[in-house]
Amino acid sequence: MKRSTRGCGCAIAVLVLLLAAGGGAFWKWGLPWLRTRPPKPSGELQVHVLDVGPIEGDSVLIISPTGKSVLIDAGDAGKGRVILDALKRYKIEKLDYFIASHPHPDHIGGADEVMNGIKVGTVIDNGVDLSTPAPSPAPVKKGSKPAPTPAKKSKTKSVNSFFDEYREALEKSGAQYEKAVAGKKYDLGGGAIVTVLAPSEPFFTKEQMKAGGNDTNANSIVLRLDYGDFSMLLMGDAEEQTEARLLGKDLNLAAKVIKIAHHGSKYATSENFLKRVQPEAAILSDGEWNRYGHPAQPVLDRLKAMNAKVFRTDLQGEISLTTRGKLDSGKLFDIKTAKEAKEDVWAGREGQKDDASRSGFIAYGDFGPPRAGILARKACAARSRECDSNDVFRADALNAGRDARAPIMTKPATYADAGVDIDAANRATEKIKELARTTFNARTLSDIGSFGGMFDGAFPDMRQPVLVASADGVGTKLKIAFATGIHNTIGRDLVNHCVNDILVQGARPLFFLDYIATGRLSPEIITSIIEGVTTGCRENGCVLLGGETAEMPGFYADGEYDVAGFIVGTVDREKIIDGRAIQTGDVVLGLPSVGLHTNGYSLARKLFFETLDYKPETFVDELGQTVGEALLQMHLSYLNTLGPLLDSGKIKGLAHITGGGLLENIPRILPEGTSVEIKRGSWPVLPIFKLMQRLGNIDESEMFRVFNMGIGMVLICAADDGPAIQRAANSCYPIGHVTGGSKTVSLT
Repeated sequence: MKRSTRGCGCAIAVLVLLLAAGGGAFWKWGLPWLRTRPPKPSGELQVHVLDVGPIEGDSVLIISPTGKSVLIDAGDAGKGRVILDALKRYKIEKLDYFIASHPHPDHIGGADEVMNGIKVGTVIDNGVDLSTPAPSPAPVKKGSKPAPTPAKKSKTKSVNSFFDEYREALEKSGAQYEKAVAGKKYDLGGGAIVTVLAPSEPFFTKEQMKAGGNDTNANSIVLRLDYGDFSMLLMGDAEEQTEARLLGKDLNLAAKVIKIAHHGSKYATSENFLKRVQPEAAILSDGEWNRYGHPAQPVLDRLKAMNAKVFRTDLQGEISLTTRGKLDSGKLFDIKTAKEAKEDVWAGREGQKDDASRSGFIAYGDFGPPRAGILARKACAARSRECDSNDVFRADALNAGRDARAPIMTKPATYADAGVDIDAANRATEKIKELARTTFNARTLSDIGSFGGMFDGAFPDMRQPVLVASADGVGTKLKIAFATGIHNTIGRDLVNHCVNDILVQGARPLFFLDYIATGRLSPEIITSIIEGVTTGCRENGCVLLGGETAEMPGFYADGEYDVAGFIVGTVDREKIIDGRAIQTGDVVLGLPSVGLHTNGYSLARKLFFETLDYKPETFVDELGQTVGEALLQMHLSYLNTLGPLLDSGKIKGLAHITGGGLLENIPRILPEGTSVEIKRGSWPVLPIFKLMQRLGNIDESEMFRVFNMGIGMVLICAADDGPAIQRAANSCYPIGHVTGGSKTVSLT
């Protein structure tokens, strides 16, 4: 089950600005430090409005085309845990930038949770005084009695204590610290740049908080995200001072999308401001507006008058926006929502403020009044449905030393509630059993479904049988399968790769095990993968003895999975091929590949889909097929070609050309004192490699280190045996020879 999480302590207002192709109007109005046009976009930029609670809005996560990430705001205590879950879901292992933009100490309660839970490169905020550490208890003088233990205080945490916790977490994180400075740019790579437009007031001190309380005016940092023709304005709690700053400067505020926070409904979304923005769509976190008495209806009316489409996190959960920085199929960007909004759950709830029971929220009073204490709950009661375990989260558990998001159950929990469908897994297993049985032979002693697979270990035809084992995957070739929806070739890739890995030592396969992990199990996709696995096993005379299918919701993105294969084979000790007999003067033969096999896909995908902006269905004349078809060409097995030669004693060494190419795989089998020279042009290089090298301007040495360049297996034998092996192996090319040296490969 995909959890629908909720917003952040300081709501973010996001404005998306669509610039004209020439950018004339913008460059005419822009400030000097905004007049330089951003670099050319290269790939997809992601912006996720993280829905981490209906009270106090949302956080924003930006992921650049190069994978750099920016988190803006973490919110109240307890919400950092929700954000960490979201970062894990998007496979963010390190935040390059964390921007804590709100000056209220109680509104940064979740920041320390984020910094304690993930590595952060740079922390940017309004300016926190790091020179004043939290006071330590006074030392007890020798001979004096220790001070009496004070009476135990309430678990209720003062909002001021968050200031100290934030500072301590920042110091412990080791992250680089920067105060927001107008005009400062942060390069996210791939053409994406974040610029600070206006820093807010510094963080309030305890004294200021005591004097002003939660009603002290506070304006968050205003940021701008530029990516090609796409721009986004990010505004924290935008009160009248923020709007006045923006309207008072020579800025182009025209925007295609605007994200409105709860303060925005009252202050920074005036008629004048919206006229400057002229949005086509709006993202609202408006459930909280009514709690605070901020009238949402006037803003909704203005947006309706502008024919703007409205997306609401309190109804639709997390909202994601993606763009390639230029018009693509008539669109500059796409907005995706968790589900359609079918009703206004807040209709008629204007001005309820702290009436938690009527508004459908549960208050714990952890920080005093409900206004600060109601930290997270969907408005499920207002939607006339039973609340489930994802609806209610306790914030006061944090102070009691428990999980800040420990759910309060309103109905019995099931595995399906967590996203694991046991029934679907059982259906898939039954189909897998049928497919696996097609690979069984007389030596198979167990059926699929046992705790372990059993295989007859007698080898009467061998004097000294040696078991050879290997494990591997297919890497990011899986991304091509996801994009094309073709999953039945991946299994054959997996088996063939593993077969080749033990073949180089002279081993023939006995049995194979597979591992498939996914976020949400689809019996159809799992079956398609296993169809490929069993086909590969039958082609290589190998038994599919067992495997594992793991459903791990929240760990993998929807529709994605990973696969791994484990193979065991055998070879008679006296027939092991290990390269020891290789010597100067031996010939190097190459068996052709039909494509990338299973290596080099990260570079290939970046080149085709990001740099060149191709789609999997793009037909390329030079390839004679679509990009997707070319990249899904199957990894060949060389067992049937080389099998008859394994017992001949003529093969001195075999190298499977995988990651590292010819330059790094051949040395793995060379004995000391030898090297190999490979002759350029001695075999036909496949068109896809020529195309990538030309379009990507890739250096030849890089091509030979990343790709197989049309040779999938290398065989080394005595010069006298070369012709006979070439005839037996068919389509085998003499590509080089062995020389003296220090286990290197050179191109000549």
